[in-house]
Amino acid sequence: MPFTRSLFVFASILGMTNLAPAETTHPAMGADEAASEAKSKIIDGVSSSDLRLSDAQMSWWRDAKFGLFMHWGLYAIPAKGEWWQHSAKIPNEEYAKLADQFNPKHFDANAWANAAKEAGMKYVVLTARHHDGFALWDSSASYGDFTSVKTA
Repeated sequence: MPFTRSLFVFASILGMTNLAPAETTHPAMGADEAASEAKSKIIDGVSSSDLRLSDAQMSWWRDAKFGLFMHWGLYAIPAKGEWWQHSAKIPNEEYAKLADQFNPKHFDANAWANAAKEAGMKYVVLTARHHDGFALWDSSASYGDFTSVKTA
């Protein structure tokens, strides 16, 4: 199963497919902010205003309380944590070589989602591109070929 499809399965098992983007601007947003949102940069067909949740969706999230915030990227290979490159002062060129090893062939979205659901979690936030710039999807906003789609 392609990685992107696996992530959708992951969200579906947790029942998260009802979290569609809101269609309106947040009522507390001022005129200047609304104008800025209207000018937001569109990347891969998605603008920041597309990602705004409605009041009902935000209420659901606040009530859900227990969820998983998952960081997963190149820093998982040496198992040193997401700030390893920075704290160990690893040069970008050396760190980028990890991308050739990142191959989530054993990634099992169903197993991860079921474990989260069995623990009582109501949502999952996956950091799909961390501060190192490596993306778990193919994006025109990525740094060259620094994505899981274009590496190992």
